[in-house]
Formats: sequence, C-alpha cells, structure tokens
Amino acid sequence: MAFTFLGTFLLQRTSFLTVRDAAALCTTCDSDIHSANPLSRRHERVPVVPLLDSPHSGGAASVNRLFGKDEDGEANGEENEAESWILPNPSITPNLNSNNGASGFGFNLNKGVVEMEEFGFGEAEVDPFVDLERLQQQMDSVVPVRAGVANLPPSYIQPPSLRPQSSPHVAPSPSAPSIPTIDLSSPDPIPLVRRACSHWGAFHVINHGVPPALLQHMRSIGVQFFGSPMEDKARYACDLTVGPAAQGYGSRMLAKDDTVLDWRDYFDHHTLPEERRDPTSGLILSPIIAYIIFPREVVTQYSKEMRCLANQLLSIISQSLTLPPSYIEDAVGDVYQNITVSFYPSCPRPDLALGLQAHSDMGAITLLVQDNVGGLEVLKDDKWVLVQPLTEAIVVILADMTEVITNGAYKSAVHRALVNANRARLSVATFYDPSKTRNIYPAPELITAENPAKYREVIYGDFVKSWYGQGPEGKRNIDALLIQ
Repeated sequence: MAFTFLGTFLLQRTSFLTVRDAAALCTTCDSDIHSANPLSRRHERVPVVPLLDSPHSGGAASVNRLFGKDEDGEANGEENEAESWILPNPSITPNLNSNNGASGFGFNLNKGVVEMEEFGFGEAEVDPFVDLERLQQQMDSVVPVRAGVANLPPSYIQPPSLRPQSSPHVAPSPSAPSIPTIDLSSPDPIPLVRRACSHWGAFHVINHGVPPALLQHMRSIGVQFFGSPMEDKARYACDLTVGPAAQGYGSRMLAKDDTVLDWRDYFDHHTLPEERRDPTSGLILSPIIAYIIFPREVVTQYSKEMRCLANQLLSIISQSLTLPPSYIEDAVGDVYQNITVSFYPSCPRPDLALGLQAHSDMGAITLLVQDNVGGLEVLKDDKWVLVQPLTEAIVVILADMTEVITNGAYKSAVHRALVNANRARLSVATFYDPSKTRNIYPAPELITAENPAKYREVIYGDFVKSWYGQGPEGKRNIDALLIQ
C-alpha cells in the first residue's frame, strides 16, 4: 500500500489546511489550486501568512514532504503502522534519542522543553508545563495578518445579525451574573447541579479530581503545536474526504463550502472507543501524531480522567432528576470521546468575526478547559454572558442528547467563542457522545400525561449528519426533533 505525498499533495488536498493558510498558496493563477481552494476559486487574494509563522514561509508551505523517497522515487515508511494513533511508528518517527532528542517540531521531547528560538519567539528555553503564561504571551505577539492589512478576509466576516455586538450582552463586572461554580467535593452537590442544569445548562466544576498539572500539560502541548511552523502542522492535516470532524489539524468542520468560517484552528483526536484510534481510520498521518505532538501518556491519561469526570457528572445529573445514577450513562451507551484542542489567533477585526459561531453541542456532555484569556460566552435569557476563566476549573456544557434524554427538563447550552485583537486563546474540549448507531429518546420515567414526550426518537448518527450538513446555527437541529 503506497501513498503519494510528494509534489501534488497540497494541490490535491488544499482544503485540509486552514483556509487562512491555503490563501498563502494562491500566489499564481494555478488552476489546480483554484479548483481546490474555496478562497482562491473566488480570486480573493487574501494577503495572509500561515498562522504563527513568518511572512517568508508562505511559499514553503506549498511543499509538503511527509515521507522521504527511496531509490525508486516512491514514498517510504508507510507500510509499518503503529498499534494505535497514539503510538509512534518506528520506521517514520524521528530518532528522538539522537543528538539532543529534538523532534521536527524543534523541542526536546525527552525534557518536555520548547526551544523557543526554533519557533522565532526569542530567547532561552521555556518549560511550557510550568510557564504557560509566558509562552502564551510570546504567542500573542505573532500577528497572523501581514503588516498594514487591517481588513478581515471575506470568508470570515459574519452576517450582521450574527456579529458579536448584534445581540444583547451582559456587561462584564464583578456583580454580573455568570455560570455557577460547583465544588464536587461538597457533601451533596446534587441540588447545586440541579439548579445549574435547570437555569443555565452550563457550570464550572472545581475539586473535580483531574490533576491540575495534567490540565496544564494538555494546554501547553497545544500551544507548542500551534506555535510550530506551518510546514510541520500541515503534515497532520485532517482528511475531510472521509467526513466532517476527521482526526487531525484543520479549521473547516462543516460540509458546506459557502459557510462563513470560524476564526479558529483545531486539532481533533478520536480517543474512544479505542478502535477509533486505528491509524487506518481516516487520519493519514496517525502513526506519528501523538508521539511528536501530543505524547501518548498525556493523551491517554487525559482521556481516562475526562471519561471518569463525565461519568461522575452524568450520574449526578441523573440523580438530580430522581433517575438511577447510571441512567444517562446507560442511555448514551458505548461512549464516543473526541478531544479537540482549539486555537483562536488574535484577529484584525474581532467585531466582524467569531472564533466559534453560536451553537449547542450535539452529544451528551462537553468538558471544556480554558486558558486565562477568555472568550467563551453562554446564552442566558437571550443575552450573552461571558464565562470568566477560573484557574483549574472545568466548564461543563450540557449537549443536545442530554436535553432529549431528560425530555427538556435540562436544556443544552447555546454558546460561542469570541476573538480579540490583542490576545490569542487556546481551549481543550472533550466531547462525550453516543455511538452513531445509538437510538436516543426521552426517558420513559420522565414522561407523564401532564408531561408528554417532547422529542422524537433519533438515531444519533442521523442527528450528527444533519448537524454537520446544515450547520449548527443555535439550536435549530435539536429544535427539529420537537414534537409539535
């Protein structure tokens, strides 16, 4: 089995890159590029450079050499694959023990230290697991749009009705309302969770049992990846031909080409069930991904901790409705877990763009770890409320299938991500979803003559297809399940 990654790789798969990155490739009227790249197809010569990269590297991004050539000119190293996407392939993984153990990303994996000069960020070694704040400040200084360009690329301009200031806000202040904060170590968190789910659909949890160092580790690894050169990031581009939300690096998650783009890049991991980690499951570069970018032991531990926390929360949510503790977990069935690391660069026109458009998540529950920049907003009583970052807290967001299972007793939270002109932002979201074949329906125990079923039964895979095919736009997908 041979793959062709040389010569025409990016021309054939331009959509795998972020659109901002792909725009840098449009330096000549190349018909192949124009047929593959939505931006250049409209002849919009957007003067941008790959995010967190230098202006002179745009041309370099058009050459993607994943594997070296053998004597016959064929790509080598592709036959030997690892046991899972979080294991390295010895035949194609750089020798981490040679010299100083540095990988292609310019940092020492053995020490866990970023050589910041390799990224062009300046002096000295920075340990991101200790000094994330400093690393992020250095990231903020990198401007993704070339000097002198103040206009946002048209593909990122939201329609007037969806722009950040087009709808009412709750002005941030010490006395402003915000999502509740629940201490999971308290003697009885059930009433607190009941109130938070009933009134907000989102809340912070503290003393949740996930080691703070692990949260910091995941954030810092994300900063390392998004701070790496574009030619390195492009090696991990997701293959959207296998479907939306494919594993890997990208920015476009929806199927529609005319969708306004979010000002966001992401790296998506498919972590559970374990068979989804198979390197043949759609991510071309899976054999070497996590060993170089997201170390196996970190991702594995993070996945386990987040699953345990999700199960604990679903148990509390079930009990808050007088259901058996395992009710929602059982209703979800075999859990499908994705971990998505999102990066929101500083934006030249944050008043016209969104990092993530308003939507409710499609699965059961989402666990979100923010950095110290902030930008997450939750819709409450038709007003947007900023979710202030809390150190070591995790944001819990109820998703659509929990709304169905609870027959609307608890609503999924509509939320969005803002961007700003001065600071880059990073977040790590863990999605806890049913399998695509799972039938989801309101709990019979919650249905009475006075409170009939409010939602139609749905096969989760059909719901996902609709979500990605039509786009989220608030809660229109779950609203389509309402029984009239």
